[in-house]
Amino acid sequence: MADIDALWDSNFANGNTNWLRCYQWKQWGRAGYRELRRRGVSVRDAWNTSKTAHSPWRISKTPALTLALPRRTFQLIGLPELAA
Repeated sequence: MADIDALWDSNFANGNTNWLRCYQWKQWGRAGYRELRRRGVSVRDAWNTSKTAHSPWRISKTPALTLALPRRTFQLIGLPELAA
């Protein structure tokens, strides 16, 4: 049962981080490519991510956004971890 609780906690924390990435992607708007490049994402990944027709929620789960906005980013601005 503890394994299920740990899995649930990690999935909840990942979902919360993805929600924050989704929100940030929406805030960047048309400047998404520039922001990804500024944060160290390769030209190809930044271009493919910024020009995709997928929803912001789906984009929040991409490797490019995970690299640009790691969990540490949200910890540095003072957001607490929800998973134990």
